Amino acid sequence: MKSSTFENLTHLNISQYVEIKNIVIPIIQRDYAQGRENEVLRRNAFLTTIFNALKVGKEIDLDFVYGEIKGNDFIPIDGQQRLTTIYLLYYYIAVRENRYDDFGKLPKLTYRTRFTSKQFFDYLRDNKLVSIKVEQKPSDWISRQPWYFSDYAKDHSVKAAINMLDAIHKKYSELPIEQNQRYYDNLSKIRFSIYPINGGISSDALYVRMNARGEQLSNFENFKAKIEEKLRLTNNELSDRFSTESTVWQDEFWQILKGKKEIPNDKNLYAFIRWMFVGLYIKLHNNIENKTPEEEILKNLIGTQDSEYYGKEIPYYSYEDCFGWAKLDDAKYDVNRDINYIVKRIELFLDTNCKYDITIKRRNCSEKNELAHFEKYFQPDIVWLIAILEFYCTFFSGSD
Repeated sequence: MKSSTFENLTHLNISQYVEIKNIVIPIIQRDYAQGRENEVLRRNAFLTTIFNALKVGKEIDLDFVYGEIKGNDFIPIDGQQRLTTIYLLYYYIAVRENRYDDFGKLPKLTYRTRFTSKQFFDYLRDNKLVSIKVEQKPSDWISRQPWYFSDYAKDHSVKAAINMLDAIHKKYSELPIEQNQRYYDNLSKIRFSIYPINGGISSDALYVRMNARGEQLSNFENFKAKIEEKLRLTNNELSDRFSTESTVWQDEFWQILKGKKEIPNDKNLYAFIRWMFVGLYIKLHNNIENKTPEEEILKNLIGTQDSEYYGKEIPYYSYEDCFGWAKLDDAKYDVNRDINYIVKRIELFLDTNCKYDITIKRRNCSEKNELAHFEKYFQPDIVWLIAILEFYCTFFSGSD
């Protein structure tokens, strides 16, 4: 597994060195969707996250990109939407900041879903936007070019790409003018993990399987893989334990809710883990009230209405920021300690012989299936649960 940026896709080194010259969207893939007219809210939310990171040069993790490597081509099976949007970001910002030569060194993006899609992306790469001003949308300029054909208006991927360029243009035009010359370099802070499927399941079979699920990888699946990768740097044993036991947890949480094992209920398991991290953060920062940035971080972990993650799941990279897991050389930050903390509490929660069930009845939650619906669980009850688990882990399972 390789942590990558769009730029170092040109020198991809997974099992062996490969020079990627083309990102090829295969025929079996769907149209580019993030730029569709009816995706305004999702598109704006995604671009807001990207541009907020670009402003301050903050790293942002876009999780996994699954794909097949054939010669010098990388063929994404899951990740098409994100890669296309990142490509359009590089294209637009390269034009605005006079970095088009640098953009030309990046892998070429080509769509094989339709001839018009392939042709449009080829023409777009060879023809940079010129004389773009705040009041002029990229769509206005593109539609007037001699290489723009009327058939493009019937191609969903082309229309979506042009809409996305307009949205990027709007976001970029809102940035402080004096800072405009540094955003292209900050694009290298956008990271994702390459997961090659060569030698395993075929790309077509994987695509069919993922679409049968009806969704992308869950936040928990991404979190699990990232944690295993992080733990592998310092503690192989804990990494293996987390990998093995998390599969059991997925089954257990599904059984609690549905009594079936076929589909793990990752959303509720991940919500549980989130609240255990709330307990850990409080424990590590004793008196958080009116302390910044600790108070803001706690708001995000809890998901208060004025927080960045209100109504959203927290991605892995935010946990890494909150708990400083990137600072492996600093004794204050210990991913092994933090994951051990979470593991103990999940095991205790799932232990059918655990004494805390008796105590929980005081809050009218005697059945575990009631406790498993963390998406709808009231905060006072969750705080009560955190306190009970902390008590039993400290006095009956050894101090943390």
